[in-house]
Amino acid sequence: MHPRVFSVLHTLWMEHGQPKEGTVFLNYFGKPFANRSEGSGGGNPLLRPHNVACKAAGIKDFTPHSWRHHWASWMVMSGCDLFTLMRLGGWSNLSMVQRYAAVSSDHMKEAILRLS
Repeated sequence: MHPRVFSVLHTLWMEHGQPKEGTVFLNYFGKPFANRSEGSGGGNPLLRPHNVACKAAGIKDFTPHSWRHHWASWMVMSGCDLFTLMRLGGWSNLSMVQRYAAVSSDHMKEAILRLS
């Protein structure tokens, strides 16, 4: 876990009295997100809050699954090798890593310009 993520989560844990169990992420009302995968509702419990946040930010065509692609791409562009990314992302082969980890044209241009 990245130290900044740990710091934020640790602070939340401390603010909530260091609970031994319970939900980490809460909705606007301070309640756990509903698990819509159980029963007839189905689906991702974070879909609605994700969509509300994207709408407020003016972001279109970005799904919760898009975060996985975004993360993998940024990992590669920050210098992470594909084998490490494969392990971190839970992919079983490099072809799946390559499918997820697309790099920007600016990143490719910078890679070329680093050649001397």
